[in-house]
Amino acid sequence: MKKTIPFLLCIFMMFLLCSAAFAEGAEESPAQYENAGTLFQHWMENAGNGQSPYPAYVCGVWSTDGTEKNLTIAVTKDEAGEAGKAEILAAIADKSTVTFTYQAYPFAELWALQQTLQERMGEETGVYGVGVYESENCVMISIDEENPNAEAFMHECFERYGDRVRFEAGSGAYVMIEDIGITLPGMGADRGLAASPWFWAAFAGILLLAALLMLRQRKLAATHAGAGTAALHSSARITTRREAEAAVREAELTPPPALDAAILEAADERAKP
Repeated sequence: MKKTIPFLLCIFMMFLLCSAAFAEGAEESPAQYENAGTLFQHWMENAGNGQSPYPAYVCGVWSTDGTEKNLTIAVTKDEAGEAGKAEILAAIADKSTVTFTYQAYPFAELWALQQTLQERMGEETGVYGVGVYESENCVMISIDEENPNAEAFMHECFERYGDRVRFEAGSGAYVMIEDIGITLPGMGADRGLAASPWFWAAFAGILLLAALLMLRQRKLAATHAGAGTAALHSSARITTRREAEAAVREAELTPPPALDAAILEAADERAKP
């Protein structure tokens, strides 16, 4: 019995030491990257040739404030995206340099679509440029809208790829799926109205028309006022007080009280026998 107690104490001490060692090894490893910018550089430097540089859950990356240090990283809105956010936060020391948002399409998907569309550039489609717009979460296609094949190609792309694609015409205007008149499932009929440049052009036209009508009304009012003044200063004889009052009312003006009194007094004098 005397030997059993020291033996149990030794076992207990060994257990405590092993537990402490295990806990120390289980501590969070130090962050690999100083900030979001250095993580981004790592992604770029280790990207495979012709492959997406980002993890599968990343939709896009862009600068938050114009610097290379503070970045906004868009992730998919699912479990993979949430796990990716935790992975990114664990990898960077200065966590204040990263801002997260959600987007619909992973960058790898848009990157592959870009490669496909680049193969169709040329006169047969009117396309002369293709690129992924990460903050817009789409593939932007530069197209010559005067090319006779351009409209058919835009319809084809919108029907096949939906809002994953957007067109930039040679004039600099964007052409989106709503502008073509194609409605995808889940898209309200009014979604593309406010986004379309034609909506704002029509709205501006209405405002201009309203301004012109207001200006015309002011000119008409000024014309009537001039006519009233002329009538007030007419050389026609006013023989009775009633005629004087009618003349003042028809002038549609508000003359000074002294002038009003003078006119009425003159009418009374002329009405005396």
